[in-house]
Amino acid sequence: MLRLFRLPPRRTRRLSTVLALGVALICGLSACESDETEASHQTAAASPRTARIMPLGDSITESSKRMPTYRYYLWKLARARGYRIDFVGSQRGATGGTPLHSDFDMDQEGHSGWRADRILAKIAQWSA
Repeated sequence: MLRLFRLPPRRTRRLSTVLALGVALICGLSACESDETEASHQTAAASPRTARIMPLGDSITESSKRMPTYRYYLWKLARARGYRIDFVGSQRGATGGTPLHSDFDMDQEGHSGWRADRILAKIAQWSA
């Protein structure tokens, strides 16, 4: 296989974690989506049930005090499209306080500095 560039191991682990999280979130939201047309997505809820989503990862998921977090934008996008979601997790907010935006469900399972193998070892416990 031809490699055009090589990421340092730390960046590779972080990229893998972010990609896994993205796939999990997309699959979770897709599972709640009904067979309605795109036009009706904008005006009606896609599902009468609430999807429980655990934002999972390291510092990207946890964020820091007064810094933006993807969780805010995901929450706003899902709600604007009519999805009923509930973020879950044993953590709340961000490292050191509140993220830049605080008008969303701030529950999460982000652990700054954790490697993917440490997070994987705890998933069953957190999801229970």
